[in-house]
Amino acid sequence: MVVNDDKEKKKRAKNREYLRKRLKITKHLETKQTYDKNLRKKNASISQHVYKRLMLSETPEQKKCHKSLLTSGIFRLSASIVKSYGVNSSDILNQLQSTKNSYESIFQDKSDAFALNNKSFRKNFNSPRKQAKIDLGRAFKDKMNKIARDYVGENYFVSDFVALKSECNCPEQAVHSDYDTSLSNQFAENFPLGAILALEHGTRLKVFKGSINTVTVTKEQMMEVKIPKGSIAFFLGYLPHAGCHYENENTRIHFLCSHRDVNINTAATYIIDLDENDDYLPSYSIALAPENNEYAYNTRSASKRKPIQ
Repeated sequence: MVVNDDKEKKKRAKNREYLRKRLKITKHLETKQTYDKNLRKKNASISQHVYKRLMLSETPEQKKCHKSLLTSGIFRLSASIVKSYGVNSSDILNQLQSTKNSYESIFQDKSDAFALNNKSFRKNFNSPRKQAKIDLGRAFKDKMNKIARDYVGENYFVSDFVALKSECNCPEQAVHSDYDTSLSNQFAENFPLGAILALEHGTRLKVFKGSINTVTVTKEQMMEVKIPKGSIAFFLGYLPHAGCHYENENTRIHFLCSHRDVNINTAATYIIDLDENDDYLPSYSIALAPENNEYAYNTRSASKRKPIQ
């Protein structure tokens, strides 16, 4: 009788465990189905933006640029084409080197980035990655605006030029974005761009090299892209990117390229955490330089909408 009771208890326990597992699997499947449904809806929404953006391309040059940006996250304009607009990287580098520019240290890692909101830390901070606001003249800006209009779109303009300098053995920078990433769906049609004009050989950038149609972001999609001397790399600045490690000193120009109809504050940088375990989830941290804090660390001056001339 005792033996039979034991068998019955074991059987009931086994059944309960089986039911628990079935319930867990069912809930997991229901959650997954809901996630997949939302993911498909988001993909469809972004796909419409991609299609519309490509349809708005007015020239073969713009179509080529938009297709590259929307499928691989970056568009590189060759040095020969850039030079044909009168933009000579060697002349610009000589101009920067012969001019006294006020370079300030910028963040390397996440702890630097958040500590820079502290005025006393900022005063004594020194990093091997530096930037200086520059003005290379009206003629240079006109040429860059012509490039932006011809390749990105008639309603795009350039702004916020800074010289970026990495000293010898400069480590890789923390992954970040130049805009509020929660607005990425809004940006998908008239997307704001970051851009690098390479002044020296060996210029590189780490970018999210993938379609904006991809919902998840993996470390594998963070790829190092070479930017040949004299060429310009346009990239989706609201997606993850980072400065690369440099063994030798390197100077380059960073600027923004925005649509006239989209008024965006560019005074803040958003630090991004990539989940080390799951290796797929970008966790967006609070912004540097919140607008309501006049003492906050400004990564760039605020970009203002420029009237059509």
